[in-house]
Amino acid sequence: MFRNWWSVSVLTLIGYSCPAQNARIVDSLGQELKLATNDSFKVSLLNELSWYSCASDVEQAKEYAKSAIALARKLNDMELMANSFNSMGMAFDYEGVGDSVTWYYHLALGLKKRLKDRKGTSNILNNIGVSHYYHGDYDSSMAYLMAALSIRELLGDTEQIGQSFNNIGLIYRT
Repeated sequence: MFRNWWSVSVLTLIGYSCPAQNARIVDSLGQELKLATNDSFKVSLLNELSWYSCASDVEQAKEYAKSAIALARKLNDMELMANSFNSMGMAFDYEGVGDSVTWYYHLALGLKKRLKDRKGTSNILNNIGVSHYYHGDYDSSMAYLMAALSIRELLGDTEQIGQSFNNIGLIYRT
C-alpha cells in the first residue's frame, strides 16, 4: 500500500512540475529573444517559444509562430520557413483546428521535400500522422506514419524508428 501511495505521489508531483518547468523555459527563451541580434537565431527562438507555449497558451504559441514565419519570409530562408510552418501547425493541432493543422504541416512538408531534408520530411510526416490519429482518421494516420518510418529506416535513425513503431502501435491498440 505504501509503495502505491509513493508512486502516485511522485507521478502527481512530476505532472505538476512540468507546466512550471515550461514556464521557466519560456521565460528564459523570452529573455534570450530580447538579447538576440541575429535574425535567424530569433526565428529559432520564436519557434521554440511556440513549442513550449502550446500546452499552456495556444494563442501565444500561434503569435510566436506567426512572428517566426514573418521573419523567416523576410530572410527568405526556406529551412526556417519550414520549421515555422511546423510550429504553427503544432499550435493549431493543440487547439484542435484540423484544417489549419493540415495546411501548415503540408506547407512545412513541401519545403522540407524541396530542401531534400529527409529527416525533416520524416518528422513532418510523423506530425501529420499523429494529428490524423488524434482526429480519429486512423487510415490516413497509418499512411503518414508508415511513410515517416520508411524514411527513418533509410536513414538508420534508430531512435526515430522506435518513435514511429510506438506511434503505429497506438493505432493497432485503438
